[in-house]
Amino acid sequence: MAEKEKNPSQLTELENHYVDLYVINCAALYHILRIKYNGPKDIAKKIFIKTARSKIKMAENYLFSYGYRNPPAILSPTELNKMPKRDLGKPHGLSDNEMYLRPAIITQILQELEQYEVYHNVKGKKELRRKKEQDQKNQISSANDQAVDLQPT
Repeated sequence: MAEKEKNPSQLTELENHYVDLYVINCAALYHILRIKYNGPKDIAKKIFIKTARSKIKMAENYLFSYGYRNPPAILSPTELNKMPKRDLGKPHGLSDNEMYLRPAIITQILQELEQYEVYHNVKGKKELRRKKEQDQKNQISSANDQAVDLQPT
């Protein structure tokens, strides 16, 4: 159940502090954008359109959001490289059998996303098998826990 909204006078000192930080950060960001860019069209042209035209940035944003939306799974870099092409559509001039990005670039993107703990790098066949076994054991134990909770007392 959601809590009722609080009036500013009902906020705790810590909550007031976070509201102040949020407002200050928004004002600072607005100020920086106003100084650096001439207006909304300039911001859109130099940030959003530039990002949308970059295959690397699009793949990075796609894989970041994919990692947070979907349950953990063991995927190879090759599979992750095929996903943006399949879901975002292939860019102009890219044949069906070509990869979306070069393997070195997809590895670089995955290393950056590993720092955000979106993906975890599993190296070698032994570690891969161990990771799969751990995932299976976790699924079995969680299913057993649910089954135990459902039994009448």
